Amino acid sequence: MNDFTEQLFELGAKITAPTPIEAIMDNRHKRPAWGGVKQPCSLMALKSVDTLSIGNKILLELYERGMTDDELEVTLKMRHQTVSACRRGLVKKDLVVPSGDTRPTRSGRKANIWTVTDSGRQQAGLILDRLV
Repeated sequence: MNDFTEQLFELGAKITAPTPIEAIMDNRHKRPAWGGVKQPCSLMALKSVDTLSIGNKILLELYERGMTDDELEVTLKMRHQTVSACRRGLVKKDLVVPSGDTRPTRSGRKANIWTVTDSGRQQAGLILDRLV
């Protein structure tokens, strides 16, 4: 296991770095380098993050770092069937692809690490621009 997986799955451990959605909700999010001025989110963004589709939430999580379905389930507090179905939709739209690497799941099984494509990065940028 790597440090990220150990930190994520160790009993009682908390993720120290906020995920993109947590950062937006905590009003700590800064706009990434794809364009625009760095600025904190508005209060409007705090309300609108709740209205994001599950697919968009997954895309924003994968934009920050590659993750397995299992890691997405834990981070987003969603069921496996929901995460894998929505992630599959992103794959069909060519927004997400397997990185070629694997990480162990909570059960020890090797799982694909999913990453965002260039078109997925553009889509994530549009989503964040709407929120900020």
